Amino acid sequence: MGFHHIADIINEIIINYLSIDESHYLSFTSFAEDKLNKQFWKIKKSNKHFRKYTNLLDIIQIQKGARVMFLNNTLYNNRVCNSFIDIIIKIHNKESIDVTFLTKNGLCYITVNKTTDRFNYNRQPASRHQFPIQNAFSLIVHKTQGLTLPHVTTSLDSQMFTTRQAYVAISHARIWESLTLTALEYNVIKTDE
Repeated sequence: MGFHHIADIINEIIINYLSIDESHYLSFTSFAEDKLNKQFWKIKKSNKHFRKYTNLLDIIQIQKGARVMFLNNTLYNNRVCNSFIDIIIKIHNKESIDVTFLTKNGLCYITVNKTTDRFNYNRQPASRHQFPIQNAFSLIVHKTQGLTLPHVTTSLDSQMFTTRQAYVAISHARIWESLTLTALEYNVIKTDE
């Protein structure tokens, strides 16, 4: 997908179709805790300003069975790196979840805790506390770089705004039969000189 909001809408729709067992704690919305100069900042205000400094999201839907992408390299010792995609299998509480990742050594069950990114914003200390994941049923082209996916559905239309982006979008399919194009505008296929 080219635009974040379209990927977010698709992720939300699919997550809403996942089954929920009312007797278990299987779903919640995780809101980032943002601070500027040790004072809490409202997400609507901080997200616009903090996006350049952290890849932790302002809001994430946490649900058992949700497909998620890991966003940093803090689990490198477990052979889980930035951009690994897998499934939430258990929710402990609003600070801790279990995710299963497929690594070269097989399935790896890892507890993922909320983390805090610290940075300076306008020369003041700032931070965001959130899970280092994002929902990943649908991803923007930029987030798929380096991945091979079992199926790719994309639109080669005005969402493709830079050179080689159309190529990146379609090259993640293993075979042509696993690629679905929902739109094709030839003028968006751009290359460098």
